[in-house]
Amino acid sequence: DNQTHKIILFDYDPSRSSAVPLRLLEGFDGALMLDGYAGYDAACAAMPIRRLGCWAHARRKFVEASKANKKNNGQAGKAIKLIAKLYKLEKGIKDSDTPIKYEQRQSKAKPIVEQLQAWLNDIKPKVPPKSALGTAVTYLANQWPHLIGYL
Repeated sequence: DNQTHKIILFDYDPSRSSAVPLRLLEGFDGALMLDGYAGYDAACAAMPIRRLGCWAHARRKFVEASKANKKNNGQAGKAIKLIAKLYKLEKGIKDSDTPIKYEQRQSKAKPIVEQLQAWLNDIKPKVPPKSALGTAVTYLANQWPHLIGYL
């Protein structure tokens, strides 16, 4: 039939070894949204997987930084507000066809992403890397190629 079926798989494994995603993703061909866990690196390199980053994980680190250090709350808040704009756009196009989503992401999300990247490039050398804000900034910088993959 022409219906689309979604599958949700829960698979517990006591190991965090890269062997686990290699086993689970064997034969998978497509895009996979992941956090920054390096255990997926081997599977993504070995298979035709397009790794996409998770904006919720990136945002969470800025929320944690905002709560941890009121002094830098303004900087963390800037990232949170820009990511919120991306969320708002996605909410508005969630039921749209793929070509419309692509056009909206290019015309509306891409400028927001570019603004966030400019902010990131400016703030990164100014923030102590071991601070809560530094941790969030480092995560964002390290995950950047994966995070912008959805565009």
